[in-house]
Amino acid sequence: MKRSHLTVISLLIICAAALLYIMSGRSGQQQRQRRLHDYVDPATLQSVTVAQAGQQVELVPRESAWYMQDGELLVEVDAGAMLKMIEFINNAMIIRKVTGKTETWPRFELDDKGALTLTLQAAGESSTVYIGKKKDHATQFVRLPDDPAVYLVSQTLDAGPEPWRWQYRRVLRYAPDMLGEIDYDCGEKILHLQRDAASGDFTVQDVPAGKTSADLRQLVDAFHDIGIAQYVPRERTPASGAVATHTLYFTDGSSARLRFLDRDEENDTPPHLVIVFEGAEPTDKQLRYARDVCARYVFSLSWIDASKYRKVCDEFFTDPPPAPETTGAGPDVHGG
Repeated sequence: MKRSHLTVISLLIICAAALLYIMSGRSGQQQRQRRLHDYVDPATLQSVTVAQAGQQVELVPRESAWYMQDGELLVEVDAGAMLKMIEFINNAMIIRKVTGKTETWPRFELDDKGALTLTLQAAGESSTVYIGKKKDHATQFVRLPDDPAVYLVSQTLDAGPEPWRWQYRRVLRYAPDMLGEIDYDCGEKILHLQRDAASGDFTVQDVPAGKTSADLRQLVDAFHDIGIAQYVPRERTPASGAVATHTLYFTDGSSARLRFLDRDEENDTPPHLVIVFEGAEPTDKQLRYARDVCARYVFSLSWIDASKYRKVCDEFFTDPPPAPETTGAGPDVHGG
C-alpha cells in the first residue's frame, strides 16, 4: 500500500511539473510577442499612402483634420477610418510566424497583386507594412519589408485605396452664426426665414393672421453638416427632377442653393443632393472648402428626410398661446 501511495504521489508530481513546463512555455511565448510596428504618435505623421493593385491614395494632415489628395483638391477624410488604421498600426501584435517561403505569399494575398500596402511618413522616417487576407474576424496575415516571412497578427484592418473608404460622409459645415437667411421651398411657395440679430432664432416672414412662427431650431440645424451616402462626380449627376430646392444665405454675402433630386426607380438611382454656391466669395474657410468640394461632386443620399427637407407650409406656423384669463372685480360685500 505504501509503495502504491508513493507511486500516485510521484505521478501527481510529474503531471504538475509537466503542467508548469507547458504554462511557462506559453508565458514565454506571450512575452516573446512583439509589436507589428513601433508606436506611431499621430501628431508626428506627415502622410500615409494606401496602395493596392496599382491604385493608391495619399492621406495628409491639415491642422486638426486629415485629407486625401484628389487632383488639386483636398477632400476631408473620415476620422473614424483614420483612427481604425492608426489603432491597427499601434496595437497589432505578432502572434506567430506562419511561413518563411515567398512562394506562399499569393495564398495569403501578400504578393504584389493582393497585398494592401501602408506607407507611413513620420518625422522624416518612412515605414511600410504589407497586409494580406484575414484568417478570421480577429487575426490577419501580414509581412514586413526585407523579410520573406508571413506573420499572423492580433488585429484586423478592412481598408483599401478606394476614395469612398476614406471620404468624410457629411457636407456643408460652417460656423452657426454664419447663416443669416433661408429661402425654404415648402411646395406651395417659397418661405423666407430670417435670423433675429438679438436672439439668434430664425422666424418666418409674412406670418398669416392668427398664427405665429413655429420653433425652427431643429430645421436650421438640418442644413449644417448634412449626412450623405457617396460622393458622385458632377458629370454623373442624375437627370431626376428636384423635389425641393432651398437656398441658404450667409453673412459674408455668399449663398448655397441645395437641390434634392428624387429617387429614380426605373434606373435604380438613389436620391441625390446638388449644391451650387453663388454670390460673393466665401470668407469662412469651411465654406470655401464646401464650395470647392461641391464644384466637383454631387452627393447620393440614402433617403430624403421629409421632416427636414420636404416640410409643408403649414408646419412653419402654429397657433399663438391663449391669452391669460382676466378676472373681474367681485361684488362689494361691504356695500351699504
